[in-house]
Amino acid sequence: MTKRYKSALTLVADMGGTNCRLAMADKTSLIGDSIRRYTNRDYENPKAIIDQYLHQSTLRPAGACFAVAGPLINPQQARLTNISWDIDSMHLSQSLGGLPIVLINDLQAVGHALHLIKADQLTEIVTGSKNPGLNPRLVINVGTGFNAVAVHNYEGSRLVAPSECGHASLPTFNPTTARLKRFIEKKFSFASVEDVLSGRGTKMIYKWLSSPLAKASDPPAVLYDQIFAMTLGAASRDLALTHLPTGGIYLTGGLINAKADTLIANGFQEQFRDAGRFSDFMAQFSVRVIRDNDAALRGCAAAFEAWHTT
Repeated sequence: MTKRYKSALTLVADMGGTNCRLAMADKTSLIGDSIRRYTNRDYENPKAIIDQYLHQSTLRPAGACFAVAGPLINPQQARLTNISWDIDSMHLSQSLGGLPIVLINDLQAVGHALHLIKADQLTEIVTGSKNPGLNPRLVINVGTGFNAVAVHNYEGSRLVAPSECGHASLPTFNPTTARLKRFIEKKFSFASVEDVLSGRGTKMIYKWLSSPLAKASDPPAVLYDQIFAMTLGAASRDLALTHLPTGGIYLTGGLINAKADTLIANGFQEQFRDAGRFSDFMAQFSVRVIRDNDAALRGCAAAFEAWHTT
């Protein structure tokens, strides 16, 4: 397909469960003063937010890409996880005068943005032996929920496939985390990664630490940092061995940005590389934290641009 809308603007939106951030993009570059944030509870639905944004802007888009904090039901429909909003791109397109609209998951958007994030917006916490280049990469989100996407580049095309990694079984690696897993299993019959590595996981860990079942002697905050760092290291190791991201692992999300500076001191790297006969193999994978708050918006612009060049 010949590239369309070559000189036109794209409306991009990062639609979270609590807030939405919208901007205009010129190809893959955000127009800085166009970025605006809206609180979801102040609006009836996503369309109301989009209408408000366009009312406040003098710029007009020729297309749109929306990153949604929730699963895509199909390429045209999505549902936000933490608010009862459904998004139908065909209906939205009709209400916006027939604009072409691309829907993606919010973590997919970050995957599409990796090549646009500047070096000073990345903090390396584990050094790998491989040069990132265009090798397969892995984005892991630790925020309201937990998930990961693999990013593959092939002959000029970029594939960022959605997944639900937070549903995987919670790894354990010492008596403390084994007791935590049993505590969670008593509540839900199954302990998932997201039951620890997420916003609600934080509450779960502290609830367990305040119970006699934890047998905890150290302060809860100290133990929380240790459990969080080591569990993230173990989960990241398992995902690395699954996807072989020789281009590097990229951590993103509000919780990881709050805890990034505590990871190494609390055992992240040891757990990440603790893979028995595969430990030397694990040394090739680097781990970086994304500090770019606009990554999802940049990824929307890149995804829309890619969609119109294939």
